Amino acid sequence: MHKGHCNSAVVDSKLINNRGNAYLSLYQTGGVDGLLIQGNTIRTDKGTSDGIAGIFVDANRHGQQYPCRNVHIIDNITAGSGIEIAGAPGERNLIAHNRHEGAGGKIIKRTSTELKDNIGYAVEVK
Repeated sequence: MHKGHCNSAVVDSKLINNRGNAYLSLYQTGGVDGLLIQGNTIRTDKGTSDGIAGIFVDANRHGQQYPCRNVHIIDNITAGSGIEIAGAPGERNLIAHNRHEGAGGKIIKRTSTELKDNIGYAVEVK
């Protein structure tokens, strides 16, 4: 997990081909502009109802929203939870070709995001 503190932002970054039983999380950043999350297999024993998704991108910090742009979450496998993305304004974000194994898969959209060809997820827009 990366948790933003003072003056941090995620710019032109990649999280590729990770395997784990916890989560991939960019939490409370001061904005995201350019992030590729691809080819990861994340199997959590806690679902999003427990507070965190297996893949979580959050551009909101200290009660303020920050931009979430150009985030591509593609070709990942999740189990036990799902995917969540947050921030405003949201532009050119894409969640595509991901697969959830088992029950409880959710994609939670808290910013403008295109969804395409994801399997095994319920979608919540907040």
